[in-house]
Amino acid sequence: MQLFSIRGYSIKAILLLLLLVVLVPFLLVQAYSYYDHYQTVRNREFTANIEIARAAGSAFYAFTQGIVHQELALGMAATSLTPLSTTELARILMRCTRDFPAVQHFFWTDANGHVQVASHPEGMQEDFTNATCFKRIVAGREWDVGDLKAGADAVGGSGAVFNVCRAIRDDGGTLLGVMVATVLADRLDAVLPVERMGDGGISLVDSQGVQVYQYPPEPYTWEQRSWLKNYSAIESAFMDVAETSTIVQSVTTGEDLLLGLTPIERMGWFATATRGRKEASGPVVASMSKNALWVVALIAVGVVLSFALVRPIYASIAAMHRYVRAVGRGEPSPAQTAEGPVELRELTVAIDRMAEQVRLREKELRESEELFRSIVDNLTEGMIMESPTGRIVYMNPACLRMHGFSEEDAPVTLDEAVTAWETSDPEGKPIPPERWLHNRVLHGERFQDVMLHIRRFDGKCDFYGSYNGVPIVTPEGDVRFGLMTVRDETARMRAEQDLRRLNRTLEQTVRERTGMLAETIDELKSANQQLDQRARQLAALACELTMAEQRERKRLSNVLHDGLQPLLAIIKMRLESFATRIDNIDNKELRQMLVEFEPMLVEAIQISRSLSADLSPPALYEGGLCDGLAWLARRMRERFDFEVELSITERYAFPEDVKILVFESVRELLFNAVKHSKVKGARVQIRRQAGNEVTISVCDKGEGFDPARCTITGEGCGGFGLFSIRERLGLIGGTMEIESGVGQGSCFTLRVPGGELVDGER
Repeated sequence: MQLFSIRGYSIKAILLLLLLVVLVPFLLVQAYSYYDHYQTVRNREFTANIEIARAAGSAFYAFTQGIVHQELALGMAATSLTPLSTTELARILMRCTRDFPAVQHFFWTDANGHVQVASHPEGMQEDFTNATCFKRIVAGREWDVGDLKAGADAVGGSGAVFNVCRAIRDDGGTLLGVMVATVLADRLDAVLPVERMGDGGISLVDSQGVQVYQYPPEPYTWEQRSWLKNYSAIESAFMDVAETSTIVQSVTTGEDLLLGLTPIERMGWFATATRGRKEASGPVVASMSKNALWVVALIAVGVVLSFALVRPIYASIAAMHRYVRAVGRGEPSPAQTAEGPVELRELTVAIDRMAEQVRLREKELRESEELFRSIVDNLTEGMIMESPTGRIVYMNPACLRMHGFSEEDAPVTLDEAVTAWETSDPEGKPIPPERWLHNRVLHGERFQDVMLHIRRFDGKCDFYGSYNGVPIVTPEGDVRFGLMTVRDETARMRAEQDLRRLNRTLEQTVRERTGMLAETIDELKSANQQLDQRARQLAALACELTMAEQRERKRLSNVLHDGLQPLLAIIKMRLESFATRIDNIDNKELRQMLVEFEPMLVEAIQISRSLSADLSPPALYEGGLCDGLAWLARRMRERFDFEVELSITERYAFPEDVKILVFESVRELLFNAVKHSKVKGARVQIRRQAGNEVTISVCDKGEGFDPARCTITGEGCGGFGLFSIRERLGLIGGTMEIESGVGQGSCFTLRVPGGELVDGER
């Protein structure tokens, strides 16, 4: 029996009536105000901690940037055109340590991490090769701050330190060296002048979660410094590099601390600020405790009265719930008329409309399914779908016909079906049932165009089928269904078998005719010996010609490198000096001529350097064929904006003449690709074949050409260059193969004997 009639009332009116009956609005508001005040105080403290942490992080970031800028200036001085001596640079580094009281040492290292100059003599024993920040610099960063090191790991074995590294690179991006500053963590007080009242504090934490600095200072063991180990609540913030506020327990006093943590820009470090929970929220908690008993009593009374008012609402909602479940199961149910608040009646009407929409969608889905099944049933290719248990979910009529089944005797599982036929590959090798394709699909494997010969024992089918398989998986990656398609390839396979039989007949005829030519071959052997001797002479002549050409190129390179370039550089330096002294002369026209003359000299130097490298690439003579091809790839990109993809899995050593011939051949082929292919890239690949033969392929996806049009003079396929390459390779026992077609790209394969794998280099 209901105490009150709620028909026609809204839920808001019932809740208001409930509050009036309970007669506790004032007490509840007061309790809420205490709680809200408590949350406000705590959130305000969290916000203050975040702001203080940001301020500390900004101060520390500015400190590191000051060091980084100083390191950049030192690095520029160390790598200038007139570099400082080791003694002068060491004196400058020592003076810089006095400018930064927190810095223990400055170091100048080479690109391998070996110390070249240090601000103090004991620093020369340091090695930064394995330092994390140095590795990140080598990987491409411009500057980096390392993690905290303690005890013997620190320079000189004193105190806890961390490194600030700055990369020094040339204009091309090559790493020349690294400036490293070693900072003492216990000297950061002057860097972070942030003081807090009471038991508040600030800290700096490195990227490994180790506390670097603490204010006010407290004696910490190395284990107590590990924040990620001691404060698991901040682990997600470290992973996401994000700000967070949380409550942690002090590792020294056990007291709860309100902590604000914020990442330091571009460093992977974090700045934190803390305050004791009791100090921040103690007064609010004490005030709330006084009224706790009153609040509990009033809530108990309110709950009893609420049950009486909520009961009719619950009854209406329960009826609506039963109706919705019936609609979800597809059971026909009459429309509901809810008793209760206006909102529930409106909700019931909306659910009725949704149920009607669901019925319409189900009808559309059934029609779509029927259309899809009609399409699949009329496919000429077979289709099989099976469940993870191996049960056949669907097999279309084409698949049934291919495998000799009718709809009445269709198999239930593929394990049952494969026992009714004999399966083999195109070569006739039998495939046992347990290794059939459907097991591969159910294990998540995809395959395409797998040719099988299927022959039923009862003779109902004998065909060649091309099978494709793909697993249909759930979002979690589990196989839901296995789907296979099969295409009848019997006619094609029979034609191929007939062709192979014809080939065997032709081969027998050729062998018979070959016997008739045996006598002629004997007569030609003598002539071949003479030709072989002539070929060896031509090979030696071709190699000598190649070496003479390269010696001349190298001589021209030395003339340009040792003569023209130093002279032009000296002229440029003297002009710069003269231009600085002529400022007091009134002849403006003369100064203008000097200013215009300088870029001409710079351009002449650059042209001579480029010519020197083109005539005699140092990488080819000093590093071998692989290094020479790498230089050539860079050169093609710089000069022609032509991207060369170089694929070298192993390094090979060739005789000097063979190495030069192969390099020049590849360069000629790439130049042809730039001129004729009308694409922006090519691929060069080196790999070993049987024996000691090495193949070098140069391929592009350009317009291509018809190799059959190539004449002995090279017309129709890129000029005399291809003919020359083929002939010179032939003289050293090599060959060149051309694969191309109009609109299909080109691929040139050079086969060269004598390539030896360099030990340990891949």
